[in-house]
Amino acid sequence: MTFTCNTEDLDQLELLQNAEKHGYLVFSIDELKQEVLRILMNKKSVGIDRYGKSPSQKMYVTLFKIWSDSNSEKDFEQFYTDAMNKMISNLNNKYNK
Repeated sequence: MTFTCNTEDLDQLELLQNAEKHGYLVFSIDELKQEVLRILMNKKSVGIDRYGKSPSQKMYVTLFKIWSDSNSEKDFEQFYTDAMNKMISNLNNKYNK
């Protein structure tokens, strides 16, 4: 597999200085706004607790525990999707008044 790209932000010297380092690559078929890119670039530390868990990871674990204790007939993926959609809807209703 070969990957070729052009970059507007780094010159060749910067690329060589970072050749052995790990980094992040974002791919989108849609144009990304600068604010979205800024958030993605800073994501590694935003909201991460001292155990390395993000708020979304903690929410996932919490919903899994609720699902496990509930004896739900739904599989977890459906339970999770329904719960997240309900929370999103509640937040939208609260802030769109």
